Amino acid sequence: MYNFETQVADRVDARGLAWQHMASDLDLIQDLMGGTSAMRRAGLRWLPRETAESWPAWRARLHRTVLFNGLARTIQALSGRPFSQPVRLESNHADLQAIAGNMDGCGQGLSAFSQHLLFLLLRDGLVHILLDRPVKGGQPYCVIQPAGQLIAARLGPDNKLADIRLRHKLSQPVGRFGEQQTDVIRYFNRKDWEV
Repeated sequence: MYNFETQVADRVDARGLAWQHMASDLDLIQDLMGGTSAMRRAGLRWLPRETAESWPAWRARLHRTVLFNGLARTIQALSGRPFSQPVRLESNHADLQAIAGNMDGCGQGLSAFSQHLLFLLLRDGLVHILLDRPVKGGQPYCVIQPAGQLIAARLGPDNKLADIRLRHKLSQPVGRFGEQQTDVIRYFNRKDWEV
C-alpha cells in the first residue's frame, strides 16, 4: 500500500508546519509588494468573481483594477529612516569591527545590511541570518534569508537547532546567451550541508 504521508515527509522539499502556517500571509504580502501586475496575475485569489458576474465582465474588472502600492512605499520609507546616518560601532570586539565593513562577503557594510534586514523584517514579520565562512577559511559573512526561504527547521533532543532547509532560486546558463532559474534546497545539519 502506498503511504503518501511518508513519501512527502521523506522529501527534502517538504515544508514544515511553521512554514505552512505563514505561507498564505507571505503570499499576500508578496502580491501586495508586487503592485498591480502581481495582483492581476493572482487573479481570483485576491479579486474574486461576483455571483452573477460573467467571465468577460470579471476579466474587464480585473484589467481596470489598480492597486495603490502604499504598503511598499511605507515599508521602504520606514526601513530607511533609522539609517539616515551610518551605523557606528563603539567599543566592540575586533572581529565584529572587521566584519562590519563587509557583512555579506561582497562588500556590503553594516548600515546597508541592516537597512535591508529591517526592510524584510517589516515586510514579512520575520527574517533569518545565516552566518557562514568560506570553505578554505577566512572572514565569516552573513547571508540574509527572507522568511519564506526557510521551509523547515527542527530542534534536536537537546532543544538546540538540529537541521534547517532553505529553498531558493539558482540561475544557471542555458546555451550561449540564455539562462534559467531552478529551485534548489540547501540542507544544513550540525555536521555538514548539501544542495
